[in-house]
Amino acid sequence: MNIFNIFKSKKKVIIPKETIPKEKLFIKEQLRVLSDLGINADLVNECINLWGRGKYIKKSELLSIPDSELENIVLGWIWGKFNDEWSNDYEVISSLPGPCQNFYSCHTVSGDIFNGGINQLFFNYNSTGKYAEMAIEGFNAMGSHRLSEILKEAVARFKEHKPTLDNYNDGTLESFSASYNEAVFDDLDEAFCREHEDVNYLNYIKKNIEYFGN
Repeated sequence: MNIFNIFKSKKKVIIPKETIPKEKLFIKEQLRVLSDLGINADLVNECINLWGRGKYIKKSELLSIPDSELENIVLGWIWGKFNDEWSNDYEVISSLPGPCQNFYSCHTVSGDIFNGGINQLFFNYNSTGKYAEMAIEGFNAMGSHRLSEILKEAVARFKEHKPTLDNYNDGTLESFSASYNEAVFDDLDEAFCREHEDVNYLNYIKKNIEYFGN
C-alpha cells in the first residue's frame, strides 16, 4: 500500500487553511481532516498503524518489512523524531542523512501537490512548502531531473508572484479558492503529475536502506 493512495487525485481537493493544525500538529489530527474529506477510514487506520510501528523500527528489521508496508514504516520512523507540535520538523530532517532528506522532502512536496496543486504547496509554506528547495535537490538525487526542473520553476514563480498571492492569504477558504484564478502554476501542475508517474520511492528506500531505521 502506498501513501499516495490517500493523496493522489485527478482533481484538486482544497483543504481549508483553518482546518489544518498550525505547524502540522499530530498525525492523527491531520488524518482526522482527511477522514472528514471522505478518505477511506480503513486506509487511514492502516496508515496510522504502520506509522506507529515505524517509530521505533530498527535497521535490522527493515529488511524483513514487506514492500507494501516499507514506505509508510519509514515515514513513521521519520515522523517519530519530531516533537509533538512538529515545530522542529525541518531541523530534524536537515540533520538526517542525504537519502532521508531526499525521500522525505520529495514525498512531502508531492503529497501536497497531488492534493491541491503547487498553489496549495506554497499556501502551506510553513508546513510543506518550505521543503520545496530541498526537494529540488532530492529529485535530482533520485534521477528525476525533469521534476527537479519543474519544481525549480515553481519556486521561481512563487517568489515572483508572492505579492499577488499574499493578497489571498487571509485564512479563509474563499480567498484560498480564489487564488487559483491567478493560474500561476497550472501548466506546472500538469507537468509535475505527468512526470511523477516514473518516481519510485520504494526502490529509492531499498537502494539506500542502510540510512533508515534506528
